[in-house]
Parts: sequence; structure tokens; C-alpha cells
Amino acid sequence: MKKVLLTSSAFALLLFSFGCGGNKEYSAENDPVSKMYDSINKADSLKKWGTPKAITFAEADDTSSAMDESRIVIEGYVGISSYVYQSNSSTTIKLWERRGQYRGNAISCFLNTGKNKNEMKRLKEDFQSEDVIITGNSEEKIGVGDYVRITGVFHKPYDEGYGTVDVQMIEKLEDTAEYDYVAAKPVVINIDDTTGIYKNQDKLVVAEGYLELPSFVSVREYIYFYLKPTTNSESYITADILIGNTPNKVEDIPENYSPSDIKVHDNKGNLVGKKKVRVYGIWNYSGIAVERIETL
Repeated sequence: MKKVLLTSSAFALLLFSFGCGGNKEYSAENDPVSKMYDSINKADSLKKWGTPKAITFAEADDTSSAMDESRIVIEGYVGISSYVYQSNSSTTIKLWERRGQYRGNAISCFLNTGKNKNEMKRLKEDFQSEDVIITGNSEEKIGVGDYVRITGVFHKPYDEGYGTVDVQMIEKLEDTAEYDYVAAKPVVINIDDTTGIYKNQDKLVVAEGYLELPSFVSVREYIYFYLKPTTNSESYITADILIGNTPNKVEDIPENYSPSDIKVHDNKGNLVGKKKVRVYGIWNYSGIAVERIETL
């Protein structure tokens, strides 16, 4: 997927467009981006912000002033958007709640650009995910997909979604925890049920079925499959699976592929083949952006 780097001037135009259609009237006084960058200038000394408060992703959507302009610490997975704002001094990354997540809400984190500790290497105009190189607090290298702890100044959400963080410190952590998907909403695959297309949008869901590649294959950063309740069913939802050779991904397929080239890996790294699976992920219009695949 093509990624776009936005300069300061380009971002100003983008912000103006969004501001006109939001729930709040846009003005210089309530411009969250200006507020964000004013606070970066205040962050020269960590001491003045006090001891950071550990927060969860659920707390990061608090629109009250309880944590606004306070120092927090939060853990999550590094991600990057297809549209990235980069100024002369800072760059944005995403912080995801779950391993493998790439759709739905994420926390926008603002990092200083550079090669020193707690900084991110400046991105070139035509960048890929592997170009994201962050130097951690112990000079460790951090990239997309790594599990990290971020300490910084929190800004409450301007509207719906999560707040943002001006990063003061970023540390790479060992990723050993398994996310508990107990809150995932079950989706029933039924060709006559169209009610779920929008009501589940951006929600964590789970569905079971058999993966089948459509006759027309779309390859981006992911490959989309049909997920059917039975192997011969006409009912299906789409399942977008990221390309890769690691668990919960599908290996890239050649131009002239055969059935043996379709290699989907479950959460343990095993090939799924024609077995029934349970998939978890974010509902995206008429299907699931897959984060986890379990063979049943």
C-alpha cells in the first residue's frame, strides 16, 4: 500500500478539511494540534511533570480534563499510518492495544525526529513500514510491531477516540502477554443478514468458518479471503489477513499461483490448510481485519 508523508503545510490543509465536518466548530482556540505542539516546547524537563500515571487504552478515551496535560505511561504496539505527519522536528506513530492490530482506533504519539535516544529517524517521502526506526531510551532499536512502554504528556481526545501523547521516553519491552479476547463480539455469517455491516464498525469481533480465496485476488499489505460457515456455503464475510511469514499472517503469493501457494499461518505458526478457523479482529464494513487466527 502506498504511504504518504505530509509536510507541515499539507497537514494544515488536511486539518482545515476535517475541522469543517467535525462535531465541534473549528477555531484557533480549540485547535488540538497547536495545543499539542505548544506542550512539546514545555517538555524540556521531565521533573516538572511529576511521576507518570499508568493508564490503559480504555482510560485514554476520557474526554474530561482529568488527565489532560498530565504525564502518563502506557504500553502497546508500534504502528504507522498510510498518512504520516512529519514536521522539521517531530513525527507521528500509532500505538495499538493488541498484537497484530492494524484497524480501528489507535493512540497518536508524537516523537522528536533524530537519531538520539527517544527519537525517530526522519522518514523519506516514499517510505515503507521497515523505514520506521526509533531509538529507545536505552539506545535499543524499535520498529513497527514492537511492544513498547511510552512515557509522555497526555492530551485528552478532541472528540471521539483516544487522546494523544507527546513522547518523552520510549522503551522496548519483551512481548510475552496474551491478550484476552473475551470481549470480542461474535459475528454470525449469514447471507441474508446485512444489519451487521455498520453496527459493528470498528468493534472487536470474532467469527468461525473456512477460509477461501476469491477468484479475483486483491493484494495490498494484506490479502482478503472469504470466510464461510461451511465449505460449500454461499454466505461469507471477508477476512483481511496481513502478508508475512509469522503467526496470524499469510505468505505472499506469486503472480501465477496454485492452491499449494496459499499458506495461512495460525496463532501458533502452523499452516491452516482447509481446517476450520476462529478469527479475531476489527470489523471493517463487511469483514474482519484479522489479528488472530486459531485452528479449530
